[in-house]
Formats: sequence, C-alpha cells, structure tokens
Amino acid sequence: MDCDCLMGLYLMVDWYVVVEFSTGKVMACCSSDSGEMQWIVKFGKHHPPAFEGTFDIQVAEDWINRLEKIFAILECPSKRKAHMVIYKLEGEANRWWRKKKLVLQANVTPITQEVSKEKFFLKYFPQSVRDEKEAKFLMIKKTVNKPFDEYLARYIKLSRYSTYLWHMNDELWFTEKIIIGLKPELREKVAPWQLEVFNNIVEVCRITENGQNHIELAKATP
Repeated sequence: MDCDCLMGLYLMVDWYVVVEFSTGKVMACCSSDSGEMQWIVKFGKHHPPAFEGTFDIQVAEDWINRLEKIFAILECPSKRKAHMVIYKLEGEANRWWRKKKLVLQANVTPITQEVSKEKFFLKYFPQSVRDEKEAKFLMIKKTVNKPFDEYLARYIKLSRYSTYLWHMNDELWFTEKIIIGLKPELREKVAPWQLEVFNNIVEVCRITENGQNHIELAKATP
C-alpha cells in the first residue's frame, strides 16, 4: 500500500470515529477494539453532555451525575467508564486532562475510572468546599417534621464528599451513620433491628415512619 493510500485510510478512520461519537451510528468497524467501539456507540446514543472546565461546583457535580446515570442504564463496566468520561472533556478541561495524563503516565499510574474521577474532583471541587460538605455530612441530622425520604436524599448527596467512604466501601458504617442522624423516636424503633444492609434499614425507616404518622393522625382525629 503506497503512502497516499495509507494517508487516505488514516483520514477515513479518523472521520469514522468522529461520526461514531457524534451520531451513534455504526457504518463500519475500524477499531482494533470492537468491544470498546460498541460501548462508545451505546454511550453516544444517550447524548452525554460535555464538560468544558467551568469552575462551578454544581455544574461539575451535575455533569458527573449525568454520566453516572448513563453508565447505570448501560450497566457499563468500570474499565470502559474512564474512556467515556475523558472523551467528554472539552476546551479547558481537555487541555487540563492532557497535561494530567502525561503526569500519570510518567508515574506509571493506570488511568482507571477511579483515578480519573479522583483527579477531576481535586481539580474542580476546591478542598475548602469539599471539607465544608464533608463536615455537613458528618453532622447531618433528620430535621424535625421533615419526611425520612428528604433526610435520605440529603444524606446520600452529602455522602459523596466523605473522605472515608471515598477510600472505603464500608456499608455497615454507612448504614449505622444514617441511623444516628434520625430523630430520637424513629431511631429508638429501628436501632434494635441491628440491620447491616443499607437498603434494608431504609425500608424499615419508611415503614416505621408511616406507622408513626398513622398513629399521630389517629390521635388528632376526633
């Protein structure tokens, strides 16, 4: 194959990849990793948003959450996620990542989803803000007269800033902590169950709270 043909093949492959990401349509398979190409196509069909490096904590967090929702729907394996996330970095964020990637490669650090996500948070979530949110998580309490599900939503959201949970997948600690923050009358009912699975304690809290609400309603009814 002569030089012109090689150049033409290169341009065709490059054009093909762009079309795949932007349209999600499969016209041919030019990738040496057909499995990865299939994931790229599936990912593109959900129209994942791009991140351009905005220093706005809510924007960065919403972007990560959006991608994680897509990964959950696709049941995407962890080893593929890093490639998808990196692809959607554009502008200043892309320039930052290219420099960070050189440092990681120089240190022979595998570029996994966990590594790329950690570096992203360090860059776009200032330490002072993360410390503030972590403090709120450690001190979180269920507000009186507010439903358990509202407390649950705040608990899960703030838990993302926990340094401990970032490094340890400790479901027992996570479960015990949500119990500590319950209002006393609800905590006294659910604590004796000594449940170690988070979803189980959530269900018990909901059932117990509903029962208490019915009792209170009955007392208030003439």
